[in-house]
Amino acid sequence: MSLDQSVFQFFDASRSHRLARRASLLKNLLHSEASFSKAFYAYCRNEITDVPEYLADCAEFEYRYQLGVAKYSDITSSAPSHSVSSVSCDDALFWADHGFLYKPGYFSADVCDALLGFLREDVRIDGVFRYSHVPSLMDVYCSAELHRLLRLVTAVEPVLYMSLHDLKTTSRSWHQDEFLAANNSVGSSFAVWIALDDICFDMGPFCFLPGSHKWPVLDRSKLLNYFDGGSSSSVLRSPEWVLPPGAAAVTVPAYELKLAESRVAPLTYLPRRGDLLIWHSRLLHRAKGSTSPDLKRPGVIAHYCSMAEISPSDRALLKRHGDMWFAEDA
Repeated sequence: MSLDQSVFQFFDASRSHRLARRASLLKNLLHSEASFSKAFYAYCRNEITDVPEYLADCAEFEYRYQLGVAKYSDITSSAPSHSVSSVSCDDALFWADHGFLYKPGYFSADVCDALLGFLREDVRIDGVFRYSHVPSLMDVYCSAELHRLLRLVTAVEPVLYMSLHDLKTTSRSWHQDEFLAANNSVGSSFAVWIALDDICFDMGPFCFLPGSHKWPVLDRSKLLNYFDGGSSSSVLRSPEWVLPPGAAAVTVPAYELKLAESRVAPLTYLPRRGDLLIWHSRLLHRAKGSTSPDLKRPGVIAHYCSMAEISPSDRALLKRHGDMWFAEDA
């Protein structure tokens, strides 16, 4: 499958390569791990200025610098094999190899315009963005055509469990969604990104690294080794699928270094109205922030898991919209 270069533009990974070069230089100049890590992380704070959670964590938390700079392999572990379709069609094969699937013009202009017009009126209820009460949104997320496509490429029965439809984006560092899936994912979760209008760079685009869904996944127990006092306090009290306080100060540089090490070019996704993107929960991705806080990004994102990941007791709570099962939002 060839990708439209106007939709999938190369992501500027020059910062990752600068960080990798600086790490190599400091490693040769400084002989102790503590000196090396302090100098490198100080350099990172001057370079990584577009990720709010990273800057906040650097300012508020201390780390065990004597362990050195955390590499991606130091804070991740191999995960169970992800689901692979037994159908030998182009879409399923591309998904298995690359961890994403792009379908241009998948939804009609009329469907996109109607949903976008409704969402721009603001469907906020009690400060929480809910989805199951919005028929037009559910009709898109649970359409028969999309249901068939998801089953075909992912080889699972999809269950809708989350929606992001506030038409805004915030800058987010490189990460994998699977770590945040309540510790019960077996490589069968995924997200669907639907462009309701053309997306430009100023709106805060989605960026990802093809093929990275085959990489190991963040390991909380390994990550905790890099925290001063990490064996007690609020770090251990937080749920296993929640990043411990201060995590970004360690994970963000590690992901940047891994990006520089990779021989695959990351991509910036700039879809047109009606375009569909499905990505695997292990795919390394991030969001660039919009150039203005008032600038809307006309897209919605639905998150799905496999029915196999849901316990029998929780399955009894699921509801159905058309051909699709969904978890009732709070």
